[in-house]
Amino acid sequence: MIDLRKTFARYTGTLRHQKIWYVLNNVLHARQLRGNIPLYRQYGIRRSVFAPINSSHISQPGPLPWLDRPEVYTHLDSDPVYRRLTPQQQQWVQDWCRDGYLLLRGFASPERVAALNAEVEALLASGRLRYNYTGVKIMDALHTSPLVQAMSEDHEVISLLALLLQRPVRPFQSINFKQGSQQKLHSDFIHMATEPRGYLAAAWLALEPIDAGNGPLLYCPGSHRLPYVMLPDFPHQNTKWTLGRDSYRAYEAHIERLVQEQQRSVVQMEAQAGDLFIWHANLLHGGAPILDPQRTRKSMVTHYLAQDVLCYHEITERPTLFGKNP
Repeated sequence: MIDLRKTFARYTGTLRHQKIWYVLNNVLHARQLRGNIPLYRQYGIRRSVFAPINSSHISQPGPLPWLDRPEVYTHLDSDPVYRRLTPQQQQWVQDWCRDGYLLLRGFASPERVAALNAEVEALLASGRLRYNYTGVKIMDALHTSPLVQAMSEDHEVISLLALLLQRPVRPFQSINFKQGSQQKLHSDFIHMATEPRGYLAAAWLALEPIDAGNGPLLYCPGSHRLPYVMLPDFPHQNTKWTLGRDSYRAYEAHIERLVQEQQRSVVQMEAQAGDLFIWHANLLHGGAPILDPQRTRKSMVTHYLAQDVLCYHEITERPTLFGKNP
């Protein structure tokens, strides 16, 4: 007897790997892609904004963020921007250059964390927020929850990121977690590539105590200085018309080999509610296994994009569609 559910799953899975459906989806969201037209001209991309795009289509790359440039990294003390900063700002810049992240302990007060958790729970109960297919992620709650939006638009965070990137930044995506992601090591850049490279950052907020038992964040200090891993660097299996079924697994295997070859240390970050972890677009990070499945690991991450930057998904070759935060 035919299992209709399995047949339907196989059918829809096949469709998801056909690039034509993403092209049609782009056409349906034409208004959200109009802003890419001048960026395509600027970066030498000779394609329709509706067509698939990856890093190989960029013929005129833009300049890297100031702290990613070799001359600044090696001669930071003589940089005029750095010399005008306060001692605290200089320390942040040094840490970002060396490690690719900043850890701000106790950034959000217990009252703010409690209110944020309560609002998200209430919106889930009312059906205004829902977990995605993973069962642990709530995508883009910043468009529904005033407190998630306020956290994502926090002036201190945005000012700090503007300092690190030397451009105005804006939040464009939030993810709230119920449990740890258990995701293998990766760079955000493979999901949210930018041109110029490096003009993306993330801010992750712990919303309850996190330790080895409930799946803490993993990260590799200094890995942001490794070369960006793009489609040509691993056996992605994409073709002109289709997406490779095992492309992401091939990417994860490549990153695992890279970490071993480079002898990079992997650190578990235990945190208290209110701790804020900010990381570079190319910092390798992931989620540790959950040792106690009865525990939650509530947290939220906001991804920030710098002004006048193109954003796209390298593996699925899709330009980013901006919603309520154009």
